Amino acid sequence: RGLCAYLAREMTNACFPEIASALGRTTHSTVHTADRRIRRQLEGDETVVTGEGESVRLRDLVDEIRRSLRRG
Repeated sequence: RGLCAYLAREMTNACFPEIASALGRTTHSTVHTADRRIRRQLEGDETVVTGEGESVRLRDLVDEIRRSLRRG
């Protein structure tokens, strides 16, 4: 969800309350917090574990998702 919130904020003109509503959250603060957390992780060049148990750089994962979304 955090990554969805980050990408929604980055790739759309939607504000935090609109994104929160679309994600089924009751307040926009959860979206704002997720956005800040993902930005911090990207700045720190952190890695994440995928569903397959693979460790990948968060930046690479975000870039891959972004490309996929743009291809539509």
